[in-house]
Amino acid sequence: MEDLTLDGKVAIITGSSRGIGEGLAVEFARRGAKVVVTYTSESSSAKADNILSRLADYKYGRSAITVQADLRTMDGPSQVIAATIKAFPDEGISILVNNAGCEVQKRLSEATVEDLAPHHQYRQCRCTSGVSWLFSLCLHQLRQSRSGRYGHDLSNQPGNCRSTKEIHPG
Repeated sequence: MEDLTLDGKVAIITGSSRGIGEGLAVEFARRGAKVVVTYTSESSSAKADNILSRLADYKYGRSAITVQADLRTMDGPSQVIAATIKAFPDEGISILVNNAGCEVQKRLSEATVEDLAPHHQYRQCRCTSGVSWLFSLCLHQLRQSRSGRYGHDLSNQPGNCRSTKEIHPG
């Protein structure tokens, strides 16, 4: 069976400076996509740049870009869309994968109320609104491409704990 080609399609992958998002960025580039690597904090800048250098081995990898934006804010999603359209003005956005999320990296037995309270507020309000706002901003572009696709990584959602070191208050 042949690989699904993403030849020349523009793919925004949030949270792609590490983990599942990083793997998706590499695989999308391998399949021919022009990838937009997003990350939130300055501390992830070097990781994002490292991914860009890895993507350069693929057909459109040299055209991949990084965008630092906090998707918990109303400006963050707009920054991602603006940077993507600036980098790829003729292609439009074909694929959006919402992978960004947050975790408390402690054992449940070690977590305090202080650890969980801000995380819970973030989960219930900002994370959902950022994802929704980014999708809303992309919707027109996805429709225009006529082959646009949207994906949402549910592995970082409340109730989907992957280990004892991750706490997902819900």
